[in-house]
Amino acid sequence: MKEQNILVLGASGYIASQLIPRLLKYGYKVRCLVRDPSKITGESWFNSIEVFQGDILDKASLKNAFQNINIAYYLVHSMGIAKGDFAKLDRQAARNAGKAAMDAGVSRIIYLGGLGKRNLPQSVHLKSRHEGGDILRASGVPITEFRAAGII
Repeated sequence: MKEQNILVLGASGYIASQLIPRLLKYGYKVRCLVRDPSKITGESWFNSIEVFQGDILDKASLKNAFQNINIAYYLVHSMGIAKGDFAKLDRQAARNAGKAAMDAGVSRIIYLGGLGKRNLPQSVHLKSRHEGGDILRASGVPITEFRAAGII
Protein backbone atom coordinates (compact mmCIF):
# COMPACT_ATOMS: atom_id res chain seq x y z
CA MET A 1 0.00 0.00 0.00
CA LYS A 2 1.24 3.47 -0.90
CA GLU A 3 2.07 5.62 2.11
CA GLN A 4 -0.83 7.90 3.01
CA ASN A 5 -0.05 11.31 4.43
CA ILE A 6 -2.84 12.74 6.54
CA LEU A 7 -3.31 16.34 7.64
CA VAL A 8 -5.53 16.98 10.65
CA LEU A 9 -6.97 20.48 10.90
CA GLY A 10 -8.43 21.19 14.31
CA ALA A 11 -5.92 18.90 16.02
CA SER A 12 -6.36 20.39 19.49
CA GLY A 13 -10.01 19.33 19.70
CA TYR A 14 -11.61 16.27 21.26
CA ILE A 15 -12.39 14.45 18.01
CA ALA A 16 -8.80 14.82 16.82
CA SER A 17 -7.52 13.52 20.16
CA GLN A 18 -9.45 10.31 19.48
CA LEU A 19 -8.76 10.14 15.73
CA ILE A 20 -5.01 10.71 15.61
CA PRO A 21 -3.99 7.64 17.69
CA ARG A 22 -6.14 5.46 15.43
CA LEU A 23 -4.60 6.90 12.27
CA LEU A 24 -1.13 6.23 13.69
CA LYS A 25 -2.12 2.70 14.72
CA TYR A 26 -3.05 1.92 11.12
CA GLY A 27 0.26 3.22 9.81
CA TYR A 28 -0.71 6.62 8.44
CA LYS A 29 1.80 9.44 8.57
CA VAL A 30 0.02 12.25 10.44
CA ARG A 31 0.64 15.97 10.28
CA CYS A 32 -1.30 18.50 12.35
CA LEU A 33 -1.86 22.19 11.84
CA VAL A 34 -2.36 24.04 15.13
CA ARG A 35 -2.25 27.68 16.18
CA ASP A 36 -0.63 26.78 19.49
CA PRO A 37 1.39 23.54 19.58
CA SER A 38 1.50 23.68 23.39
CA LYS A 39 -2.17 22.65 23.38
CA ILE A 40 -1.25 19.19 22.07
CA THR A 41 2.22 18.59 23.58
CA GLY A 42 0.68 16.56 26.43
CA GLU A 43 -0.96 14.08 24.05
CA SER A 44 0.55 10.57 24.08
CA TRP A 45 0.87 10.73 20.29
CA PHE A 46 2.60 14.13 20.10
CA ASN A 47 6.07 12.73 19.35
CA SER A 48 4.66 10.52 16.57
CA ILE A 49 3.28 13.33 14.41
CA GLU A 50 4.58 16.23 12.40
CA VAL A 51 3.38 19.60 13.73
CA PHE A 52 2.91 22.74 11.67
CA GLN A 53 2.14 25.92 13.54
CA GLY A 54 -0.35 28.05 11.66
CA ASP A 55 -3.81 29.50 11.55
CA ILE A 56 -6.45 28.34 9.12
CA LEU A 57 -7.55 31.97 8.81
CA ASP A 58 -4.07 32.89 7.53
CA LYS A 59 -3.70 31.58 3.95
CA ALA A 60 0.08 31.94 3.95
CA SER A 61 0.43 29.60 6.94
CA LEU A 62 -1.43 26.80 5.12
CA LYS A 63 0.69 26.28 2.02
CA ASN A 64 3.47 24.18 3.56
CA ALA A 65 1.11 22.24 5.82
CA PHE A 66 -0.82 20.88 2.80
CA GLN A 67 2.26 19.87 0.77
CA ASN A 68 2.47 16.09 0.06
CA ILE A 69 -0.84 15.43 1.82
CA ASN A 70 -3.22 12.80 0.47
CA ILE A 71 -6.17 13.32 2.81
CA ALA A 72 -7.08 16.26 5.04
CA TYR A 73 -9.41 15.83 8.01
CA TYR A 74 -11.25 19.10 8.53
CA LEU A 75 -12.35 19.24 12.18
CA VAL A 76 -12.25 23.02 12.54
CA HIS A 77 -15.03 25.10 14.04
CA SER A 78 -14.68 28.75 15.06
CA MET A 79 -17.51 28.83 17.58
CA GLY A 80 -15.09 28.84 20.51
CA ILE A 81 -13.25 31.92 19.27
CA ALA A 82 -14.32 34.90 21.38
CA LYS A 83 -13.69 37.57 18.76
CA GLY A 84 -15.92 38.20 15.79
CA ASP A 85 -18.71 36.40 13.97
CA PHE A 86 -17.94 32.67 14.18
CA ALA A 87 -20.01 31.84 11.08
CA LYS A 88 -18.04 34.38 9.04
CA LEU A 89 -14.78 32.95 10.40
CA ASP A 90 -15.94 29.41 9.56
CA ARG A 91 -16.67 30.42 5.97
CA GLN A 92 -13.24 32.04 5.59
CA ALA A 93 -11.50 29.03 7.16
CA ALA A 94 -13.28 26.63 4.77
CA ARG A 95 -12.40 28.80 1.76
CA ASN A 96 -8.75 28.95 2.81
CA ALA A 97 -8.49 25.22 3.46
CA GLY A 98 -10.32 24.28 0.27
CA LYS A 99 -8.02 26.44 -1.84
CA ALA A 100 -4.87 25.20 -0.11
CA ALA A 101 -6.02 21.58 -0.55
CA MET A 102 -6.78 22.12 -4.24
CA ASP A 103 -3.50 23.92 -4.88
CA ALA A 104 -1.55 21.11 -3.16
CA GLY A 105 -3.36 18.30 -5.00
CA VAL A 106 -5.00 16.77 -1.92
CA SER A 107 -7.10 13.81 -3.05
CA ARG A 108 -9.88 14.10 -0.42
CA ILE A 109 -11.14 16.22 2.44
CA ILE A 110 -13.00 14.47 5.24
CA TYR A 111 -15.24 17.02 6.92
CA LEU A 112 -17.01 16.76 10.25
CA GLY A 113 -20.24 18.70 9.84
CA GLY A 114 -23.42 18.80 11.88
CA LEU A 115 -26.86 17.21 11.79
CA GLY A 116 -29.90 19.01 10.51
CA LYS A 117 -32.10 19.24 7.45
CA ARG A 118 -31.68 22.29 5.27
CA ASN A 119 -35.41 22.63 4.63
CA LEU A 120 -36.12 23.03 8.35
CA PRO A 121 -35.21 25.99 10.59
CA GLN A 122 -31.63 25.71 11.86
CA SER A 123 -29.56 27.35 14.53
CA VAL A 124 -26.77 29.67 13.39
CA HIS A 125 -24.36 26.93 14.50
CA LEU A 126 -25.89 24.20 12.30
CA LYS A 127 -26.30 26.55 9.37
CA SER A 128 -22.60 27.37 9.67
CA ARG A 129 -21.69 23.65 9.67
CA HIS A 130 -23.65 23.13 6.42
CA GLU A 131 -22.09 26.21 4.83
CA GLY A 132 -18.62 24.92 5.70
CA GLY A 133 -19.32 21.66 3.86
CA ASP A 134 -20.70 23.55 0.86
CA ILE A 135 -17.63 25.76 0.68
CA LEU A 136 -15.24 22.81 0.94
CA ARG A 137 -17.17 20.99 -1.83
CA ALA A 138 -16.96 24.10 -4.02
CA SER A 139 -13.15 23.93 -3.82
CA GLY A 140 -13.21 21.04 -6.28
CA VAL A 141 -11.47 18.62 -3.93
CA PRO A 142 -13.58 15.48 -3.38
CA ILE A 143 -15.15 15.57 0.08
CA THR A 144 -16.61 13.04 2.45
CA GLU A 145 -18.89 14.74 4.96
CA PHE A 146 -19.83 13.15 8.25
CA ARG A 147 -22.64 14.81 10.14
CA ALA A 148 -22.50 14.32 13.86
CA ALA A 149 -24.65 15.41 16.76
CA GLY A 150 -23.08 17.21 19.68
CA ILE A 151 -20.20 15.41 21.34
CA ILE A 152 -20.38 15.36 25.13
